[in-house]
Amino acid sequence: MKEYNKLLLALNMASKVIIKSEDAKTIKTIKNVTKEKFDKLARQHLLGQVRLGVTPEILGQEDKILFGCIDIDCPDMSNDEKYDLALNLKNKLLEDYGLIAFIETSKSKGFHVWAPFLIPQERSFIKNTLQDVITSVTDHSISNGVIEVFPKGDKGNAIFLPFFGMFKNENTLNESHFAQKKNTFVKGKKMKVIKNPLEAIRQVMRQNDSMLPILKELGIYPGCVRKAFFE
Repeated sequence: MKEYNKLLLALNMASKVIIKSEDAKTIKTIKNVTKEKFDKLARQHLLGQVRLGVTPEILGQEDKILFGCIDIDCPDMSNDEKYDLALNLKNKLLEDYGLIAFIETSKSKGFHVWAPFLIPQERSFIKNTLQDVITSVTDHSISNGVIEVFPKGDKGNAIFLPFFGMFKNENTLNESHFAQKKNTFVKGKKMKVIKNPLEAIRQVMRQNDSMLPILKELGIYPGCVRKAFFE
């Protein structure tokens, strides 16, 4: 559990943190959270005691973010249709932009498509990229309760983090967490659960960081040039 906690701690630069106790109906917002407080919350999150969320924006550098995420709810679609959409978005992001993402099942019976980074990236660039991918893949609108993009609209909107309830204790994975497929990373056409995504996530962060400078340079050219580059 320690290594997953370290990964969550890397997001301690967030401008705002949200927490929701297991039996609570409301969400509590904390600004300027200390490292020690975040560390405690991250451990509780991994144990399924308190659900923890963060904003992509960095405190004091709100034009910089540490991840991008597409939140797919689409209540008019079946679960299989929503997963196909998540796969298509993930594939499009790689094919057209060279960025790698992970698909996570969400508690609201939808999916999150995460694109993580180690180096802070420009908020507007990532937001526009994710929006372009969505509009090229689906006719569904980018709006609350349908498909949402983080960073979202006005700065300071938070999204719940993955790995909630992944562990029974410090050293033991929670098998029921994977069986229920709630807040788990999945892959492939058959939605196979990824039980230990840690090293893959770290590798993807490094790969995305190395790709983004190239993307920005290609941004001065028409989109067809960028697509040709990745083809």
